[in-house]
Amino acid sequence: MQLRIRAPHLDVPPATRAAVERRVRLALSRHAPSIVMARVTLLPSDRGESWGRCRIRVRLREGESLAAQDQAEHLHEAASGAARRLEQRLERRRVLPSATRRGLRFDQTRGTTHPCRSTSTHDSAAFRPASGARRNGA
Repeated sequence: MQLRIRAPHLDVPPATRAAVERRVRLALSRHAPSIVMARVTLLPSDRGESWGRCRIRVRLREGESLAAQDQAEHLHEAASGAARRLEQRLERRRVLPSATRRGLRFDQTRGTTHPCRSTSTHDSAAFRPASGARRNGA
């Protein structure tokens, strides 16, 4: 996996650049076999001078590309947030296709899959208003 870091409008210290590279490589390492190239762009934020924005774009072997961005008070925090979001998207992309083929549904809150139910679990009559009741209140 190739990793390119750009900071066209910022002077980024080498220590911050190394921290950003380390965080992005760590987040994407699990998915590295499917990633051809990752581009990290560090930009100034609209919020103020001390804030920074990080955008990460990843090109996958299948030709698909994914992107994520975040902004924070420090560049390494913005890079960490963007890397976390991209990692979640890559994980969802990996789990969802195989899960849906098997009739499973992905639960984003738990990060797990469980069987889909084809029929409703509630009685539809319980949700209908009584025959004489008005819908708009009084």
